[in-house]
Amino acid sequence: MNEDRVLSLVAILLLMIGIGYYLLFRTPIIASYWFGVQEWHSRFGLYTLGWLPSFVHQFSFVLLTWIALDKTHESFAIWFWLMVNSLFEFGQVLKGEVLGYFPNVIANYFKNGTFAREDLVAIWIATLIAYGVIKFNKKEKNARA
Repeated sequence: MNEDRVLSLVAILLLMIGIGYYLLFRTPIIASYWFGVQEWHSRFGLYTLGWLPSFVHQFSFVLLTWIALDKTHESFAIWFWLMVNSLFEFGQVLKGEVLGYFPNVIANYFKNGTFAREDLVAIWIATLIAYGVIKFNKKEKNARA
């Protein structure tokens, strides 16, 4: 299996883990009641992993975008997702009349979201790790050429 497929599969798997976390552990989520796991936060201490979706989504989005761009424009993939995810995290601080300047779907996301410094740190760490994976991948490719 070529390395593009491996990287894509890893990124998609991590993305699915992040989505699974949202479905099972973020409240109020109906899926957690369907599967009877609404008490897992306190039982297993999973509340401490609240940053996990931010981390895996950032990491996955950067890698998948880089691969989709034919492994060129890594700076675009890195900076685009860093800015998008950071701005959406900071947007959750906004309240009141300022939300009226955004489309409803974004205003509702900001209004109903909770800003978490851990998410912001996770986004930046995931960005650095994705950058490292990209640089390592390019170095390996150059060594083989």
